Amino acid sequence: MEKSNEKNANEFEGNESVNYIPSNAVDDRIDSDDEGPKSSAENLIPTEQIQNGLKTAKNLWLIGWNGVKDKLKEIDESEQMKQVKFKLKEIEESEQMKKVKEATAPVIDKAAVSLNEVNHQVGNACCIGLQWTEDRLEDAKPHLVEFKEKAIGLTSDFHERFIGKDESGRKGPPTTI
Repeated sequence: MEKSNEKNANEFEGNESVNYIPSNAVDDRIDSDDEGPKSSAENLIPTEQIQNGLKTAKNLWLIGWNGVKDKLKEIDESEQMKQVKFKLKEIEESEQMKKVKEATAPVIDKAAVSLNEVNHQVGNACCIGLQWTEDRLEDAKPHLVEFKEKAIGLTSDFHERFIGKDESGRKGPPTTI
């Protein structure tokens, strides 16, 4: 077996696209189990897959966002945008715009005061809502622990009833997939 591995390794020398892995290295990787047994909850909720999915989604969003930023920069530096900015500056500095600003100033000031009051009320309501949610979460913690224990018990009962004991003679759910 050792000679055939050497022969295969020699055949692929110089071919950088092929990575030679001796068969005994593959067997060592398969036999090693660094994670240990998994609980029933870990078997039911694929946390690794969820984390990988979230990382992939994040990367896709970043790629998309970088594309948007590049396109906006390109548009901002274009000749048409320079012309638009120039026209807006002319309009902003015109006599007609000054008259409009003077006429609307009292209304804008009143609206700013009203919006400030609304902002203050919404902020207070959000603080109260957050505190209420935090209190409910603290109240729910003991029930969640009880639910977890019941779920583990039900899983054990289900496994014993429908699958039986595992190879070691232990009752309950399997610790690995």
